[in-house]
Amino acid sequence: MREITLGLTALALLWAALGCAAWWSLAKRGRPWLGVVMGVTAIGGLALRTLLVWDFLGLGRFGEIHGVYLAAVLSIPILGAFVTVTSLLRWPDGRRRAALALTGTSLAVVPAALGIYATHIGPFQLRVQTVHATVGPERSGQATIRIAVLSDIQTTAVGDHERAAVRAAMATQPDIVLIPGDILQGTDEQNRAAAPQMKALLEQLRAPGGVFVVGGDVERTRNIDAVRPDSMVLLEDEVAVTTVRDRTVAIGGTLIDYDAPGALAVKDELMSQPTGTVRVLLSHRPDTVLSLAPGSEVDLTVAGHTHGGQVAVPFIGPLMTLTDVPRSVAAGGLHYVHGNQIYVSPGVGMERGRAPQIRFGVPPTVGIIDLG
Repeated sequence: MREITLGLTALALLWAALGCAAWWSLAKRGRPWLGVVMGVTAIGGLALRTLLVWDFLGLGRFGEIHGVYLAAVLSIPILGAFVTVTSLLRWPDGRRRAALALTGTSLAVVPAALGIYATHIGPFQLRVQTVHATVGPERSGQATIRIAVLSDIQTTAVGDHERAAVRAAMATQPDIVLIPGDILQGTDEQNRAAAPQMKALLEQLRAPGGVFVVGGDVERTRNIDAVRPDSMVLLEDEVAVTTVRDRTVAIGGTLIDYDAPGALAVKDELMSQPTGTVRVLLSHRPDTVLSLAPGSEVDLTVAGHTHGGQVAVPFIGPLMTLTDVPRSVAAGGLHYVHGNQIYVSPGVGMERGRAPQIRFGVPPTVGIIDLG
């Protein structure tokens, strides 16, 4: 993966050079403003056109996004710096020189600042999100059940960020801890090195009602037992029943194929529990809620997978969610889908591998659900 990042960075530098050449060519002809437009257009056009090459090389959608991201936060700032310097050296006209220098500085500073934030600050601005969910009046008991959700830890190694997430979850004194999958996402070598540390970290998760986990996308080809302590219950298309004070809680956990026969059988088993039992469905992907009957007897579905979009634009929301649930639901938090309550965790970590490792507008989140 490091080779891919270096290759994409080299491409971004090449795009920057071509953008600067486009600007300089028009600036020398006395058309500097058109040169700015053409320089930015050249970089954008090259990035988009190269998507075809990336598809051919098999880098996939995340590789494409990574390239476009580098064009935005590396190539364009280089063009902006070039515009600023050459404008100050070339134009004696004070107003034009100042206007071009300001334009170039804006192109240099704004995308670069956003890139620095998204890469080095946003992914580590951990928050605790508390929501209040309800159960049907026919459920027995009066206690409010506190559920901590640690989804999509998705790291290559255990560090301060992951430790802080576990500490934040345990500080809320949860009754139940749920992990909707995607724990380690590194190379085989990275995973082997990180697995013992992750297992020791997850062992710190303790709750009177139990700690439960289901596999996610990254666990499709990896043994989750390498990171799962004995204190954590793995649910693979099965239902576990636990007790929290005066409540009986049934937790149904599905494999990644949320609409496969085994997963559908789990949902049927949940809905066949005694009337007084609180029913919780745990799945990696929020799409699992779409296979529930409208207003079903499942009290709460808990999922992850979307990372809240990982990048969200003000007034627009997440740009990509990779799910069929509504975009507002995929953005994270507590929602209703066809009368069924679902909490979608924005996750603790971020997409690795070929993807740009960034978060913007979607802080990493430890979810706390007070269910009662």
